[in-house]
Amino acid sequence: MEIFALKGHKVKVTANPDGTIKNGDSSDKKKIEEHLEVGKIYTVEYTNVHSWNTDVVLEGFPGVVFNSVNFESVTDQPVELSKGHPDWNRFN
Repeated sequence: MEIFALKGHKVKVTANPDGTIKNGDSSDKKKIEEHLEVGKIYTVEYTNVHSWNTDVVLEGFPGVVFNSVNFESVTDQPVELSKGHPDWNRFN
């Protein structure tokens, strides 16, 4: 997914052909299983980009932090918009 995703960016859980969760370690997958559905589209509230991972908070799930590896973008976000992300300048 676009790690510099801004509020409103659309994502869905990455999935294997059999519908199982594709990416993340066991704790990441467990959190997805507890809160989300494979194939459903979700809206990003915000992301926090770190040097080794990116935290994703989705609308409707306050206080629940997901790993960006669990998602793929459904919509494209132009680079010009990504540059407006608060973490952009730290990594570019």
